Amino acid sequence: MCFRYEREINLGHRPVLKRVHEHDDVPAKHMVLIIADIKNMINAEGISPGARDYELVLTDGWYQIKAVTDSRMERAIARGKLVIGSKLAICGAQLGGDSQPRSPLSASSNDTYLSITTNGSRLVPWDTKLGYQKDRLIFRSLSTVFEDGGLVTAMDVIVCRKYPMMYTETLSDGTRIKRTAREEEEIRRQFSGMRMNMQREQSSPGGDLSVLPSKLENRNVSVHFKMQLCDYHCSGNKKIKQKMATLLLLNANELNHMDIQEGSRYRIFFTMPYTFLDKSNSSNNTSHLNTSSTLHLKTTHKTRWENIANVDEEKMASTLYIPRFITMTALMETLEKNSEIDIAALVIRKSFFCLL
Repeated sequence: MCFRYEREINLGHRPVLKRVHEHDDVPAKHMVLIIADIKNMINAEGISPGARDYELVLTDGWYQIKAVTDSRMERAIARGKLVIGSKLAICGAQLGGDSQPRSPLSASSNDTYLSITTNGSRLVPWDTKLGYQKDRLIFRSLSTVFEDGGLVTAMDVIVCRKYPMMYTETLSDGTRIKRTAREEEEIRRQFSGMRMNMQREQSSPGGDLSVLPSKLENRNVSVHFKMQLCDYHCSGNKKIKQKMATLLLLNANELNHMDIQEGSRYRIFFTMPYTFLDKSNSSNNTSHLNTSSTLHLKTTHKTRWENIANVDEEKMASTLYIPRFITMTALMETLEKNSEIDIAALVIRKSFFCLL
């Protein structure tokens, strides 16, 4: 106790979980904790009274805190992949429960817990030092990202393909309409013309400018575009197959679209995997990406980018990135279904098909 008092009070060197409990530091930092206990929340009837089947107790060697996990990590616990004594590197954790700063030794500290995810955690060797780590974030390769594993803290990737911007308008009844840039420009032109004509009519004697038809109210339009990514650092383990992924950049603008270049290396932080469901309404230019085997990611309000100019040519050659090239029309019949191609061709005939 004397040593602890000297270190924490006089020297100000407080352990990780003490700083987190007292809200003097954020829980999202990269830290290593050890599993002190695993509580099975399933009762004798095989039913869990809460949303989770397991609850972890993590410690930094001095203090402890409860932790809740996602379904992916719970399956790892059930299979015995995570046991008491395992060390976890954790990044991107969130603090839940009691919102007030508490001492980790107080009884009310039991109401505080960490929410951790599989994509934000990894097992580390037994001799890894507990506490904060020098590396700020956990970088994951695309082949190790789980669709149901929660937030991905960091990736080092190459942008293989960048697709055109798409516009989604949400109508007052909740209906969503997707449009290309050319279609959106035409709708804007029509909307602007209708609005000007209506304002001109209502500005005449007896007109009321405060009353406009509902269809001329401000439009609710969101912009997004997709990219295809591959890992920059390829794993030396041949058993791990390289994987590609799509990234949906939400709330985008033309500047975002121009800044991102194909064949460039980026470090992308805080993205979220998601399950692509609306396959029937997928746009034509990205329909080949909407397969069940493809990893789908999307940006969050925390997402940020870092352009890395330093690219090793040997590492680049070992990635899945293939620069764009023109495909001859005579070879199109030999390509696999849903293959992505770039062609330069002259339209010599146009036919119309009637679907009954």
